[in-house]
Amino acid sequence: MMRGKLRSYLFFFLIVLVSVSVSASVRSDEASPYEMLRSLHHLQDDVAAGKADALTKQADALAAFGARLHQTDLSAFNDARNIYALITYLFIGGDPDIVASLLQEIPEGLVSQYLVEGALAYAYNRRDDFLDTFSAFSLEEKGWPEALCLSIYLSLIPDQISKDPMSASARLDYIRLMAPGSLFEETAIRRQLRLAATLYDVKKINLLVRNYANRFSNSSYASSFWNEFAYVAPMIDSRLTDASLDRLISLVPLRIQYLTYLYIARTALIDGRVERAFHGARQADNLAMKLKIDNTAARFYYAASQVATPAAPRAIKMLQAIRADDLEERDRPLLDAARFIAKGVVYYPKSMIVDTKLIEKSDNIDDNVSLWHELTLESFPLPDDLGDYFSISELRRQNAGKSDEIADSLKRAQEKLDLVDQLLKEEVK
Repeated sequence: MMRGKLRSYLFFFLIVLVSVSVSASVRSDEASPYEMLRSLHHLQDDVAAGKADALTKQADALAAFGARLHQTDLSAFNDARNIYALITYLFIGGDPDIVASLLQEIPEGLVSQYLVEGALAYAYNRRDDFLDTFSAFSLEEKGWPEALCLSIYLSLIPDQISKDPMSASARLDYIRLMAPGSLFEETAIRRQLRLAATLYDVKKINLLVRNYANRFSNSSYASSFWNEFAYVAPMIDSRLTDASLDRLISLVPLRIQYLTYLYIARTALIDGRVERAFHGARQADNLAMKLKIDNTAARFYYAASQVATPAAPRAIKMLQAIRADDLEERDRPLLDAARFIAKGVVYYPKSMIVDTKLIEKSDNIDDNVSLWHELTLESFPLPDDLGDYFSISELRRQNAGKSDEIADSLKRAQEKLDLVDQLLKEEVK
């Protein structure tokens, strides 16, 4: 009887010991760098998915990771997984001082010494050593964890872009393909967008924008990506037809569509691509009405794109209705330039536009003369500091046969236009 009770007590005691041992083991494993990194990766996926407070939680997790490393016994790094986790933590924004301190205490031979040396170079901001270490071979061939390799590749990209853009683009392709739907892919797309624009890779830009819209439209970094798209679109729009451009821009949010068309219209206007400026301004104006926002900038670009076309009279009226104070400061020189060009298209006294009969085409008129229908224009004051202006077309008509005078006058007009154009381009830079 006593033996039976003793056996029962011993069995119960053994169960308690095993439970405590397992519990301690689980707690220890959960607090290990390897397990903490897994939790951090889950938070990164939440950032890519755009979950509430994901960015804040990720920052808190990084801080907690660093604090936990201070308390981690060196024996934990007898497991190579924890060393890999420690170095991955470094490359995803961890505290470099903590990582460097631990790496110098960990015995050699547990992981590749190339990896340790490259990580220390990164931690101590020895950029050249870091690049030399990790640019000499393909990381995936080393058998290191995928997250570690991708983190190192992303850290190499800024320098690689400046030295070998094509190679950097190929590397970003690799990152995107290896980690679809993750923060790695999201980050790679964001970094590749401007690079693709620099390389004038329109096909790649279409792919990146479509993938981002489909997979990461709710990302915590989405607004940054879309604003970047609006900024780089004018770099490649000249390589697209109006229809192709519209299809690309239709993939982005309406607000970004509006900004993109505005930027394209402005850039095209300065570059002298009036047809694209007109298209961009018209699309921006339509979007402004949909969004119920101020369309002054769109109307201005629309009018400015038309001042040197047969639609100049209507464009001049639109310019008359626009106040410089209603435009951004950077657009005010453009307004002056548009009015300047308008003076060169339609003849009028210096102080204002008056009733003017515009010429019709006839057999004895130069084909280069602007062709207008009869139109009455309202008074339209312009800046006094732009000097005396005249209509090139009218000058040719009135001075037929006086080639020298015409040539001199045209030269003076062109010099003024070139000066305004140069000032505008310097202002844009």
